[in-house]
Amino acid sequence: MKIWKQMGTAVLALCLCLGLLSGCGEDKDGFSLQAALVGEVPSGDPAMVQGAEQETVLLHLYQNLMQRTFSDGESAAASGVAQSYNETANADGTVTYTFHLNEEATWSDGTAVTAQDFVYAWQRLADPATGSPNASLLKMVQGYAEVRSGDPEAALAVTAEDEKTLTVVLSHPCTWFLSDVCTAAATMPLQEESAGEEGWAENWSNLVTNGTYRVQGRKGDQLTLTRREESTSGPQTLTVRFTDDAQEAWELYQDKEVDFVSQLPQEELENHKDALVFQPETDCILFNQEAEPLNDIQVRQALALAIDHSALAEILKTGTTAASGLVPSGIGQEEDEDFRTAGGALLDLEGTKTEENRAQAKELLDQAGYGDEQEFPALEYLYDASDETAQAVAELVTEMWQEVLDVSVTPKGVSAEELATALSSGEYALASAEVGTNCDDAMGFLDLWETGEERNILGYSNSAFDTLLSVIRSASDESVRQACLHDAEQLLLEDGALVPLYVDETCWMLRESCSGLQRDSLGHFYFQAVSPSAGA
Repeated sequence: MKIWKQMGTAVLALCLCLGLLSGCGEDKDGFSLQAALVGEVPSGDPAMVQGAEQETVLLHLYQNLMQRTFSDGESAAASGVAQSYNETANADGTVTYTFHLNEEATWSDGTAVTAQDFVYAWQRLADPATGSPNASLLKMVQGYAEVRSGDPEAALAVTAEDEKTLTVVLSHPCTWFLSDVCTAAATMPLQEESAGEEGWAENWSNLVTNGTYRVQGRKGDQLTLTRREESTSGPQTLTVRFTDDAQEAWELYQDKEVDFVSQLPQEELENHKDALVFQPETDCILFNQEAEPLNDIQVRQALALAIDHSALAEILKTGTTAASGLVPSGIGQEEDEDFRTAGGALLDLEGTKTEENRAQAKELLDQAGYGDEQEFPALEYLYDASDETAQAVAELVTEMWQEVLDVSVTPKGVSAEELATALSSGEYALASAEVGTNCDDAMGFLDLWETGEERNILGYSNSAFDTLLSVIRSASDESVRQACLHDAEQLLLEDGALVPLYVDETCWMLRESCSGLQRDSLGHFYFQAVSPSAGA
């Protein structure tokens, strides 16, 4: 399961071409494109979308204050609904952004997009009553903590000065506010009049949107979008097919029913190893530090050190790679290197310290009192039973704990829903889960575990770690900020808060008769610039 997902910058991903013949074609209304996405989009509500596939759809239907542009393999935030903005650093450490909206921006029903549409959408996103899994995207906005506390009088510092002027006050500087928060699917504006109607988000045909595309209709697993008259590039018609799994999507591609497939099945990954890219999440072992004996740091450290990451790497199939830290490759740029490359490996993937780590693990467990005198209590390790990799890893790790520490932990496969419930309720001891980010910055993987953070399902608390996060937020020197990010990641692992295990990889396919596909670092695809290839 996913703990968190969100948005970031990154790699321009053009096609992986197979040389198949058909694809992107012209119909009577112009160029059309058919795409297969794995998963389902249950509604058109930006606040409730989860995962790259769902967010991809809404990034075509709505436009945010800023939007992503791609050039020379890199992405950046450019003007969206906001034609321009001003940034002001205030004496009290807050930061004020003033956005000046495009006078011509309209909803699909012809009415004007206003600043109040953003105020309504952002306040609704943060409101606990909405139940959005994406609320923390607005964590840096002043008033967020008060709104999340349930205070009915609380409000975000997001104000419509007039119809075309929006003011947002941040409680502290945030390097990814413009690039990730103001481009995200979850923070898109909403027309209050239509979004206030019961069942509005599931009524696809009447969905009022302000993006490049509007909904033409929804039938079964097929959603058809048409380009708005204001847009001049990209497919005139974009048809999205939702599939249950990668195999079904691949069969649609092979049968030439679609031109694009977002995930390839395992056997096809073997044929495209050179094209694999990392997913923006890391599969980890989570230790519930509010449960005995995992509330003892020495116990957590012992369990973490007893894991042989080099042996783990050997059982992983193509499409998964052993994690070298919590933050995966592709996240957070430091000059010409990403965060992981700059920080190096924090885990022993070569096995050079295996025996040393095991000896230290035994010593720590003895120091915690679980030697000859006291028996270690039986524990369960929960994992998603539908995930073959998670099962294999769970079995290997629990065998290591038995062999090295004489500790009995039972791997237990449960449904994704049961795992999510156990994690959110705290009714678990050890569990496997994906830790993701809502921004293209290492901070997205770290501030989850701050003391008192509502998403901190570990119950982790360390004043030194919290201090590092405070320094990161206030640092004006980027080199100082990056150094503290690396220190915070290392401290988190040294404390045995969690254990990174592996990172999933993926690749996708676009027919050679098309070009211009773009993808950001969080796995969102952008079809707005896709066109027939020259000579196709």
